[in-house]
Amino acid sequence: MSLKADYALQRKNLIGSFLESENITFKSLIKIKSDASDRKYYRIQNKKLLLMDADPRTNEKLTSFVKIDKILLSYGLTAPKIYKKDILNGLMLLEDFGEDTFSKILNKKNEKIMYKNALEVLSVLNNKGKTAPTIKGLKKYTINEQLKETSLFFEWYLQEHLGKKLDKDSIFSFELNLKKLYKKICTKNRTLVLRDFHVDNLIRRADKKIGLIDFQDALLGSSSYDLSSIVEDVRRPISRELKDMLIKYFHKLTKEDLEKLKIEIAYFSIQRNMKIIGIFSRLKYRDNKPRYMKYIPNAKNFIRNHLQKQELHMLKDWFEANSINV
Repeated sequence: MSLKADYALQRKNLIGSFLESENITFKSLIKIKSDASDRKYYRIQNKKLLLMDADPRTNEKLTSFVKIDKILLSYGLTAPKIYKKDILNGLMLLEDFGEDTFSKILNKKNEKIMYKNALEVLSVLNNKGKTAPTIKGLKKYTINEQLKETSLFFEWYLQEHLGKKLDKDSIFSFELNLKKLYKKICTKNRTLVLRDFHVDNLIRRADKKIGLIDFQDALLGSSSYDLSSIVEDVRRPISRELKDMLIKYFHKLTKEDLEKLKIEIAYFSIQRNMKIIGIFSRLKYRDNKPRYMKYIPNAKNFIRNHLQKQELHMLKDWFEANSINV
């Protein structure tokens, strides 16, 4: 038996022992399709439970998921209850919110109310960030972290996908510009930012509440980041009219300065979509998962639109000087 096959058998036996105490068999597991992550999920027949298999060889420990889950529940939000966990081996039994993800059920008739419901969730995070004590042990979404993410654009999209390698001076110039903009918008890193707040990770439960999943990478930052990720989602772009309405609705819920909100959304949209383009390119070339490349035109479109804003002219100049078309 090969080492790979031997490990797979060991993993299967480990999962079997984990499930046995709950009277769950392998036959009752139905794999949920999810190929962008190394985590595997299984729906358990006849039980409102999911099995999360986060093999520690390819995933970070589940400690962060457990911590963020607890915070979200304490805020009165709908995060999954954890019924059983084995942190060391990366296994968890979670509450199953069902299959009605936003990506499946959104349409022109219901999108206005459903997106507003999603922003009501974000407003809770925003308002808690203003009133609740700082969350201990949670890292901040600093400019250095953001630069680490945008480096994926240079490495995997420009270099690997387009065959275009930038010199160190060009990359340094980009980083300097991003730092200047970040300092200018003066973001307060006090809000729990889920960082994957998009249509695949929001579930409308039977009771109409919005179930949150896939939040283990949360950091302390600005709620404008999650806001930009839902109103400018590469998986489901929305109309300009709906986006403007939603931004105003969030402003109404949070009392955030509307003009500052708009420029933060523009900044984070550019930063985030550069990261997304890099990640989707990496999925294709490193992980042999090319299906996400179809979303890159949407990501580039968001970047291109925001680069027209006067406040972001230095980034537009940089893209043009380096002959990078978005």
